[in-house]
Amino acid sequence: MLATLKGNVVDYIFDGLDDEVLAKPCLIADGRAHSYGDLLEHIDRAGDILRSLGARPGDRIMLCMRDGLDFPAFFFGAIKEGIIPVPLNTYLTTKDYIYYLNDSGSRVLLVEADIFETMLPAIGELRNNPAIMTVRGRIDGYSCLDDRRADPTEPRGTFNCAPDDTAFWLYSSGSTGSPKGVVHTHQHMFSA
Repeated sequence: MLATLKGNVVDYIFDGLDDEVLAKPCLIADGRAHSYGDLLEHIDRAGDILRSLGARPGDRIMLCMRDGLDFPAFFFGAIKEGIIPVPLNTYLTTKDYIYYLNDSGSRVLLVEADIFETMLPAIGELRNNPAIMTVRGRIDGYSCLDDRRADPTEPRGTFNCAPDDTAFWLYSSGSTGSPKGVVHTHQHMFSA
């Protein structure tokens, strides 16, 4: 019989890490090693930024970001806040971005600045009006994560949820039609 998660999977993954573990490297990105403590600080900052962009528990946010510290920080930062991240491939076409943004109803879009040119034509065809923040570069008229990296943040508790609540979406390949947003719960992550 599988063990059952008691709440938010972020608590299961990161709670109870002692100072020795917090100092250990967990990710090598952007030319340096980042510790578990670094990641946790960035997770809290990501949650603050997402809330400042208008994301609330139950909302979906789209992550069109390359590997690095920002991706796991926003992925887990969203889940910690009860916000549902929807990660996307960074090599899609404008038509693909229109489909995924409209289908997901994402309230916030975080996108690499150099990918934004491909996504820009999609912005005018969106049914919703997501807040947009660029990553690793500025685009006139849009907020930029680079301007928020040093924002102070206070560690907070995680959003209280049930194990069967949605943690994130991943889109299917669309091999039998249009890609579908596949819901993954907190329990799915715990059991994987």
